[in-house]
Amino acid sequence: MRKQFDIRTCDSDATGALSLSDLLIHMQEVAGDDSHNLGFGKDKVFDQGLRWVISRTSAKVLRMPKYGERVEIITVAEPNKMFFYPRFTALRTVDGELLLESESIWAIIDYKTRKPVLPKASGIVIGASESIEKELSFDTKIPAIETTEEADRKVLFSDIDINGHMNNTKYVEWAYDLLGSEYLKNKQLSDFKLSYHTEAKEGETITQKFSKTEKEFYVIGSVGERKVYEVYLKFE
Repeated sequence: MRKQFDIRTCDSDATGALSLSDLLIHMQEVAGDDSHNLGFGKDKVFDQGLRWVISRTSAKVLRMPKYGERVEIITVAEPNKMFFYPRFTALRTVDGELLLESESIWAIIDYKTRKPVLPKASGIVIGASESIEKELSFDTKIPAIETTEEADRKVLFSDIDINGHMNNTKYVEWAYDLLGSEYLKNKQLSDFKLSYHTEAKEGETITQKFSKTEKEFYVIGSVGERKVYEVYLKFE
C-alpha cells in the first residue's frame, strides 16, 4: 500500500524535522489501512474483541523529512509466522528519494485476556502479497548498553491508546524528553529500534534507566522488576 502526506507543523519537532513519534503514528495508521485492504479491517479485528499490537520495530534512516515536504509511505505485510506478523515499510519523497526503511513485528491479542492469539484461531492469516525491493540492510537487535542514569515518570491518560495501554509512540516521546534540545541540536537520526515487552497501564510509574553518548541513546522502561519497553536511538 502507498499513501502520501505532507509534513505539517503538528508533525514536526523543535528541529523542524518530522518527529519520530509522528512518523510511527503515520506508519501505524497506514498499516491499519493496508490490513483493511487485505480483508482484516475493524469488523474482523476490533469488533471481534481482538487488537493489533507492535512487538518490535527497527529502521535505518538516511534522513528525516522536514516541515513542508511531501512524502510517501510504502508498506507491505509479509507472511505471518507463528504468532507474529512481519511488516516492511519504506518512506520516500514524492520525487523518489529514499528516506528510511523499517521492519516491524506485529501480533494479535485478545482484548480481554491480553494474551496472543494464533492466526488460525483469529482467522487472520496473511500470505504472500505485493513484493518490494529492500535497499538498506540493518541489524534489528538492540545492542546491550549499560545504563548510567535513572528517571521515574507516571503513565497518564494521554499516554494510553485504544488498546488500553501505553502506546509505543509514547516510548519515543519519553526518550526524546530525556535527551532534550541541547543534545539533539545538529544531530540527525540514523537508526532506531523499539521493543515492547509488557503493557504499561494508566497510573503506573515507569522507571527509565538510560545512557547516552555522543551518538547513541538507550533506555529501558520498567515497572518494578517488570520490563515494559526498550528504545535505542543512533545519531550522526
